[in-house]
Amino acid sequence: SMADLIPISFKATEEFSEWMCRQYGDLDLSRSEFIRQCTRIAAPLLKEHPELLLADDRRIGEAMKKVGKILVILEIV
Repeated sequence: SMADLIPISFKATEEFSEWMCRQYGDLDLSRSEFIRQCTRIAAPLLKEHPELLLADDRRIGEAMKKVGKILVILEIV
């Protein structure tokens, strides 16, 4: 429940904050729900492929396009 949730914060540049706002706005999610879902999705992926921690934005974008295609092929989404 919402009463059980605790606040967690992190530092980001203004540019990143604006980018993130566009992302969760496009998905019609609250900032909190967006961050929770991103963390749930990313944590297992980063554990399996820690090299993604070193990837730049272009490489991450390319990798996520491939992940999306794989999910569709496997009919997971």
